[in-house]
Amino acid sequence: MLRHRMIVFLVALLVILVIALLMNSVGSSTKPSQSDNVTSTGNNSATTTARQTPTVVRNSQLRDMSDSTLQILAMCRGWYSLLIDDECNEKFLVDNGILGLGEPVTLMLTETSFPENYEHRFDGTGVITSGLNISMTIASFVPGSTHSLQVRRKQEGWSAPFVFQVDLLPPLKNSIEALCISEVCSPPATGFTKPVLVTDGYRYPFVEYISGVPMTDNPFGWLDQSYLWAELMLDNNSKDLGCINCDVAIDAGVIFSGRVRFMDSDVFYNWDLKHLEIGDHHLRVRLRNSMYVGPWSEEFKFKVVR
Repeated sequence: MLRHRMIVFLVALLVILVIALLMNSVGSSTKPSQSDNVTSTGNNSATTTARQTPTVVRNSQLRDMSDSTLQILAMCRGWYSLLIDDECNEKFLVDNGILGLGEPVTLMLTETSFPENYEHRFDGTGVITSGLNISMTIASFVPGSTHSLQVRRKQEGWSAPFVFQVDLLPPLKNSIEALCISEVCSPPATGFTKPVLVTDGYRYPFVEYISGVPMTDNPFGWLDQSYLWAELMLDNNSKDLGCINCDVAIDAGVIFSGRVRFMDSDVFYNWDLKHLEIGDHHLRVRLRNSMYVGPWSEEFKFKVVR
């Protein structure tokens, strides 16, 4: 009986071994060899292309993949607080790699931080420029010239140069942010009170704060550039335009006969509150250079009351 059981066990073990050998043989015949892998990859055009062509990624992806070296992703004209680097690149391409002289410049880096944390230099020189002064530095260049910009974290290595040109371009659309007379500003004020008793020679001039110009330490710092000025239109009267940075306009041969200079500055009075009628009024603004006139802004509405 014991002998019979041993024979059955040996036969079963032999059957299992035979089945295992057969399965191993089938698996070896269907598994590609190493040489087959090379041949298959070489004949697969999609795989070959993927290995030979760099992967194209959006700048947002590039920002995550980049090393610790700070780089300039994009540079374009105009001031856009919510602009993404892909749109800035597109704007730069539309402008044929040119930045408009006198206009604000947006700079996109591989990281976001405060401008004072970075240093910049133009054309590979040792002169360090702060982030707030980039636009005004570019506004000092000669039309038609080519330049480069580099950036670095303080005391670290410089980024690769970003190359651009500068020239006079049709100015971008801008807007009036606020209107002030003396210490009263709209907004937040809902109206300006017209003076009842007016002393001879005393003025009540408007002061306009506009966007779409280079940002500096003060709202009128952009007047230090010599290419761009602003024109203002009150109540759609195109025959009596006001101006800001009028000296640049005068140098370009454009005269605003009704404007009065404020002391010895290049700021001119545009309109006087004592001359305006009671009621609703509105202002528009546009930027202009010696070659091109920008579009008019949307209306800035205000009231004159008594």
